[in-house]
Amino acid sequence: MYLEGASWNLEGMSLKEPEPMQLTYEMPIVHFKPVVRRRPSSDALYMCPIYQYPCRSGDGERPSLVTMQEIRSGSQDPSFWIKLGTAILLSTAL
Repeated sequence: MYLEGASWNLEGMSLKEPEPMQLTYEMPIVHFKPVVRRRPSSDALYMCPIYQYPCRSGDGERPSLVTMQEIRSGSQDPSFWIKLGTAILLSTAL
């Protein structure tokens, strides 16, 4: 998995601004565990889209969007990451 438009803060387990000229950041291993949401979403969470491949629109027959995942937005407001187009890519190959 690759993070596009941001870097990952390992200590804070949150998004952080990317380094100059850094297009993608390889994410650490992530385990997804489905749960029933018991609390309202926090304002400090960014709903990050997860795409199968870099072409976000897909090709008509194969949509690229897989799911959305809440991620801590770190020191920035979630709207900051929306403006950067921050997303997770499962593959960087077209």
